[in-house]
Amino acid sequence: MNQAYDWYKHNAILEDLTVKSWPVYYKNGSEKSMLAYYIAQYLVPSTFGKIFNSFRMAEIMNYIWAEIGLALVWLNLVSVLKINNIFKQILSVVILVVLYGGRRSF
Repeated sequence: MNQAYDWYKHNAILEDLTVKSWPVYYKNGSEKSMLAYYIAQYLVPSTFGKIFNSFRMAEIMNYIWAEIGLALVWLNLVSVLKINNIFKQILSVVILVVLYGGRRSF
């Protein structure tokens, strides 16, 4: 499936956190820098990638980690709005997918 252009950056961060030792340092000539982006979302998936020595495993865990986060957002929404009716719960999932599902390009 095609990814939006900004995923090149996300994939690069995930790969660096998976294959390089922590903290991730870069060297550009005589200058050194450290990866200091919003890395918290990548730490769990890259840890699995390190354990299994596989960037593919990190990608799979990144997907699972994101889905867990989405499920928690939905559960919080249902809890805060006190949505007890199953039809309304399903409708809330549909609304979340439509509003925040992003553009799909196949």
